[in-house]
Amino acid sequence: MTMWLILPRIVYGRVDSRGCSFSFALRRARDLPEDFSLHADLREFSFGAFLPQLEAEVGQPPHPPRAILLNKSSLVIASHAASGDPCQIIPLSDLEYVEYGHCLLQGWISLSVMGRVRSFPFNTRTSLPVEELLRELTITWTPANHDSRDSRDASFGQELDLKFHNAESAALYPDERVLARFFSQTCSAHVRAWGTLPSHCQGPGDYLAITQGRILWITDRNRGCYERYGSILRFAPLKNLTEVFVHYSGRNIGIICRLKGGNRWCIPLPVEAADNAFAFADQALSVIHSSFAQHPD
Repeated sequence: MTMWLILPRIVYGRVDSRGCSFSFALRRARDLPEDFSLHADLREFSFGAFLPQLEAEVGQPPHPPRAILLNKSSLVIASHAASGDPCQIIPLSDLEYVEYGHCLLQGWISLSVMGRVRSFPFNTRTSLPVEELLRELTITWTPANHDSRDSRDASFGQELDLKFHNAESAALYPDERVLARFFSQTCSAHVRAWGTLPSHCQGPGDYLAITQGRILWITDRNRGCYERYGSILRFAPLKNLTEVFVHYSGRNIGIICRLKGGNRWCIPLPVEAADNAFAFADQALSVIHSSFAQHPD
């Protein structure tokens, strides 16, 4: 004899969201926990993600539960009522770039707005709602220029390894195509301090790409150090990118991406990557100028 156990549907609005330990998708206003106080006008959104309360550094209060909501023209950042944090509205026109990082169980979303960066941490055990939010944000905020379909793809530097190939596949949304790509793979090096034996270290890898609608930077460089078990993605619409050039001084070389809000992405490279870096910068500027000529707005 077969027995079926029917469980009632979980209604998040009836629980204290500070007790939640996982992220979940917000697809309609009734999915919001009741302990989030939002004006009626802000409860209309196309998609959102709930981020649970997370412990902070020792001596600091925990990060409160938050909801990040997306509508046609803005992001709404709402916090648990007990936190005292006011609801924040970020017009997409003011958003400079987005960063998504994941290293083992530590994940975060960072939003750069008018020169200021605000980060929202979460546990990567339940990262799918966050990734879906970023996908919806990408489609809304960085629409693709399909007039560039005939542009030739150009790849510079080394072949993608498995880690960065998977990272690229995860970063691209459906029908998005890479028009210019640069990759410098993770490299091994031996370092030796005075009076010590040589030690082995890993140099971080870096990936840059221009697509029909945005620029992407993927790296396993976390605070200047190689991150074996994670990577960081930054992306911005092409209209926010003002300049791509190579800085070359002695044996120090790097690709610089300057954004309209004044921020710069500085990607340090090995000196032997110089020729490919210059070629990528030229190709990137060609794609950007073509995009601006067709869509000056």
